[in-house]
Amino acid sequence: MSEQGPQDHSSVPQSLGARRTQGWSDEKHGHNPQGQKRRYSGPDLPEDILCLIHFLMPLRDAARTACVSHAFLCSWRSRPDITFSRATLGLNNNLHGKDEIAKDFNNKVDHILRNRSGIGLRTLKIEFCGYSADTYSYLNSWLEIAITQQLEELNLLMRPNKVKYSFPCSLLSKGSGNSIRHLGLAWCAFNTTVGLDCLKKLTSLHLCHVRITRDELGCLFSSSVTLEQLEFSNCHIIVCLKLPCLLQRLSSLRVFECRRLKRIQIKAPNISSFQFSGMQVELTVGESMQLKDMMLMMECTIPFACAKLPSIAPNLETLSLSANFKACTESLGA
Repeated sequence: MSEQGPQDHSSVPQSLGARRTQGWSDEKHGHNPQGQKRRYSGPDLPEDILCLIHFLMPLRDAARTACVSHAFLCSWRSRPDITFSRATLGLNNNLHGKDEIAKDFNNKVDHILRNRSGIGLRTLKIEFCGYSADTYSYLNSWLEIAITQQLEELNLLMRPNKVKYSFPCSLLSKGSGNSIRHLGLAWCAFNTTVGLDCLKKLTSLHLCHVRITRDELGCLFSSSVTLEQLEFSNCHIIVCLKLPCLLQRLSSLRVFECRRLKRIQIKAPNISSFQFSGMQVELTVGESMQLKDMMLMMECTIPFACAKLPSIAPNLETLSLSANFKACTESLGA
């Protein structure tokens, strides 16, 4: 390896070099030329650059930096995306018991959200790592802070529990939920039997282990006509899934392992991708169905595909079938 000669700093602007040198000199000697003590505040970077640096930090590092820097404190309070999980909060199973982890999780999340009051928050993801007696009351207060007319993405990943959390649909009313574009819920209940005046911009909905009935789905669909992607996983209460024609923008439907599901009725006219796994169901589609891509994984998959698909999906281009744990893929010519 060859030796490197002295580096040429002639390209560095004199003002920047002088500023950096003066700053470090003051820090080193503890005073300025007038004899007044001063503290080095770092390079004078534009606010948008400081915010970008701060946003790229992991959550724990960003929070710690905000405690020692006024500039970073301002960007912390306007951080647009936050993910709370065991990893991002630094909770270790080896150092915390089950109850302690839940308690620490609740306290840390509560402290962070209350200090920023939902300002500028566009994406919130909460991955719970346990439960304590006051978990649900904490969560209700967090959602009151987070669900504003700025929030665009909300993901609540609960954990299995004897008493399921009931998502407070009332927080979405009066325009508060109209900015949400993605909603993901896991291990909770979504109960509403009245029309929701909200979710007018919702394009993506993912429900996993969510307790929701056919009537409640109907109310949800009626207020979410901009839906483009829809996914159900292990939603065992659903017996009949009806997708009305008012879902004109819906292009992707994914349904996985909903045990009690017996029938899927699709009237949404522009679905191009459909994926399904579970017990065999009755599948009906509208005349204007434009299915191009389909994946089926269920009992008697191949006989079902041969008997049903030519009539319900005449424009199919790609078909993936899985039966008895053996998968095959066929590409159908246009």
